[in-house]
Amino acid sequence: MKIFSKKEKLVENLAFFAIMAAMNIIFVLLANFFFFITIFLVFFLNFSSAFVALLCKKRYYIIYVLATIGICLLININDTLFFVIPSMITGFIFSFVFEKKMPVSYLLMIISFIQIVLTYISYLLIDLIYSVSIIDSFFIVFKLTAYEYKEYLIAPFIFLISFGQIIISYIILSSELQKFGFEPSKVNSTVFSDSIGIIFSILIMVASAFLIPQISYLFLILSLWFAVNILIYLFHQRNALIVAFLIILVILFTFLFAIFYPLVPSPFQLFNIGILSLGIMLIGIINKYLLMRGSKDKID
Repeated sequence: MKIFSKKEKLVENLAFFAIMAAMNIIFVLLANFFFFITIFLVFFLNFSSAFVALLCKKRYYIIYVLATIGICLLININDTLFFVIPSMITGFIFSFVFEKKMPVSYLLMIISFIQIVLTYISYLLIDLIYSVSIIDSFFIVFKLTAYEYKEYLIAPFIFLISFGQIIISYIILSSELQKFGFEPSKVNSTVFSDSIGIIFSILIMVASAFLIPQISYLFLILSLWFAVNILIYLFHQRNALIVAFLIILVILFTFLFAIFYPLVPSPFQLFNIGILSLGIMLIGIINKYLLMRGSKDKID
């Protein structure tokens, strides 16, 4: 049988599992002796897990997971808990990027949120096993121990780190997997769906400020992510009027931010950045549903 081809039979699946699991174990063994290899471990495990999920039957994937995790636990518990398990989960989810007709930007966002949960669990395990708080260490490194609102930085920081890792992993995965004939989704998000995302993100941000304030800034970042999607769409239009609208928006936002900043209680002053997301959303709607429709009517 061809090694890098779809596996239909159970024997083919098991043979491929053995090959990929062996490669994972070799990487974990090397990381045990050479710390710098740990950096590549995450990306390799994402790739190998996505590759297995794409080539093999999904119903057999659990066999590969249990075999890899079981052996890796015998080699290095720490690397297994903090690298192998999270990477195998995200790698499996990555496989859907290449199979499902869903905007890649949304899938990256969803995986980032999953990565946040896995990261929090890892931190709790570190604290439980070694009585060491990674979050407190983070505050010490960045000299934030005396900062009154430092707990508001945890969720956004973990999200940005996770998102950065996911983007790098996706770039590497998409580049490598395309060599084997796997094409990622070409579907783009729409102005309508991104606008809905901005509205809900802003609403949840405000609500969480009263309910769970420590995670409120996470939804501000989320609103900006949807706004960036709309910005990319607007730039592709190459419309001089839209560029003028965006320049006016930046000027207007600067004034509004300066006005509202002292009026908003600490530590929520940066919520005013949400004005920028809403402004971009409004310009996107104007372009999509008014300007472009008007141009179409003229042509007709």
